[in-house]
Amino acid sequence: MIVKPSRENFIKENFFELSFRDEKPDFEKFKTLSSTELHYLVDIYNWDDGTEVLFWIVNSNKCDKATALMIFWRA
Repeated sequence: MIVKPSRENFIKENFFELSFRDEKPDFEKFKTLSSTELHYLVDIYNWDDGTEVLFWIVNSNKCDKATALMIFWRA
């Protein structure tokens, strides 16, 4: 079961399927995400958008082991 964070729309608007809208992710907005929101983002992430956001996540102090493992197993 996916637990949806309160800022689900913010996450989807700023980090989900940006390549389809010809947009780039914003690192300043990324820095506002909590650990739970990072996990949710990884869960819904479309790998067609590239690995830039995933790189930000694994290098973030807010990335917990479960989030990092989800990226690993989905790769």
